[in-house]
Amino acid sequence: MNKGLEDKSNKTNKTNKIEYKENQKSVKQEKKDKEKKVYKTPDEIKKEKEEKLEKRTKIYKKLNRKTPKGQPVMKYRVENLFHRIKDKIAKGII
Repeated sequence: MNKGLEDKSNKTNKTNKIEYKENQKSVKQEKKDKEKKVYKTPDEIKKEKEEKLEKRTKIYKKLNRKTPKGQPVMKYRVENLFHRIKDKIAKGII
């Protein structure tokens, strides 16, 4: 009986050691990845800012549209709300 318990404990010790080594490898790999962090050039940063600005202006134009009587066009507002709620659900906020 005692021998059976030793076999189980040895197996668990071996598996624990293997898991520990694998975990250490992954931690080292993550550190290396952080060190290799790529920095963006000023041109790339400028391009991203322009794309964001263009996207914002596009949304602004849609949301500011009015009907001939001066009322806001609800189609775009409802669409915007839908996308905002959908994004929050995807992020897990709601």
